[in-house]
Amino acid sequence: MREEFLIETKETDVYSYISGRIKVLETTLLSAEILHRIASLPISGIYKELMEAPYRMFLSGADADSMSRAIFARYESEISDIGKYMPHGFINVFFCDKLFFLKFKKWVLVSSDEEFEGLDKELKNFLESGRGDFPPLFKEAFDMMEKEKDKPFKVGWLIDLFHVKYLLQAAEETKSVLIKEFYEIYAEGKIFIFLERLSNLVLSHEVEEKDFMEMFLLVSDFFADVPSVKKLRGVKNVKMFKKFSKENSLYPFTLVLDNSLDKEFRKELSKVLRKGKFINVGIEVVFTYLKLLEFEVENISMIVRGKSMGMSKEDVGERINVAYA
Repeated sequence: MREEFLIETKETDVYSYISGRIKVLETTLLSAEILHRIASLPISGIYKELMEAPYRMFLSGADADSMSRAIFARYESEISDIGKYMPHGFINVFFCDKLFFLKFKKWVLVSSDEEFEGLDKELKNFLESGRGDFPPLFKEAFDMMEKEKDKPFKVGWLIDLFHVKYLLQAAEETKSVLIKEFYEIYAEGKIFIFLERLSNLVLSHEVEEKDFMEMFLLVSDFFADVPSVKKLRGVKNVKMFKKFSKENSLYPFTLVLDNSLDKEFRKELSKVLRKGKFINVGIEVVFTYLKLLEFEVENISMIVRGKSMGMSKEDVGERINVAYA
């Protein structure tokens, strides 16, 4: 496997230097209290808050667009800096993964004469020819999406499912109890949310039931060992799924199926990450910090966008923690 996607397991003490450095960086993460306070401020107030945080060195202006750019620039800078001390595969798989899957979607759906170079050129060649030392799942995903390219909505669904499958497999390769627990919950939640929303699209007549069942069977195949999927065995249609969903505990915590769905999911992931803060050395220290930073960046970005659109502090505050990895 190419080093860009190889998950290497190393001795804990290999991470001693970067773990010590990250323990300092953890102190710069914004608390939930600060995030809620920022949500009550006008754009000018948010700018002042960011000037007191590590985002200040990336700010080029006090407007919403400049702040949004600075927020993500800070995250990318942290990824790049920490990546100097971590295996390439670890960073690419768990923190740049979305970029690769979005490329697959673009390459399937958008006709282009674009000339590719470097890794992209080799990756696209692998997807089209199968020649190369990339994760086999990439080729499997690309081939299945190619068959559905006349139905972009299905390509999007396939991206979602293959992405979860890839992360679940990669987590297993780390041999880390914490990372495996994180992605087991991640998979449970993503699958549950995916099926619930897709079933609602059927009930609102936006998609056909056969489309739901096609994805449901794919979920059953991909995630046969996932506890909530095991409970769904025997489901034959959307009505049965809804009945099972209502009568069985499909997810390892209580969910109200409304706008709080994503928020509750994010809370459960955060609980796992809190365990990581008690680990002093190891790959888990890096994983925990970067995931918490990812959540922070998504929340601040959401606050800035909401405020720029004139949302009230109550509406913005309710959405804090909705964004997740």
